[in-house]
Amino acid sequence: MLKTCSFSGCDGEYCAKGLCMAHYQQTRRGSGLHPVRRRRKVHRHNHCSFANCARPRYGRQKFCKAHYQQVHRGYSFGPVRQYHFRMEVQDASASS
Repeated sequence: MLKTCSFSGCDGEYCAKGLCMAHYQQTRRGSGLHPVRRRRKVHRHNHCSFANCARPRYGRQKFCKAHYQQVHRGYSFGPVRQYHFRMEVQDASASS
């Protein structure tokens, strides 16, 4: 069972001296202990926000890397082309 913060109303994971990291940092800074606002996740989905794009998001952006680059570089915003590379493998015995 994981230990939790001893500050009343806080369910943060134990870090040091009975406190979570946020409350421990408050004591190190010398400020009084007060409730910590937990960050909420901004993005609810892990895929690109462009219509019918199932690629994963790029960092903290709401688009995949390809759509983010379209917006960032000022290109027209549209579907991303799929490139399929075919590697030709040569038989080692044929070259001898």
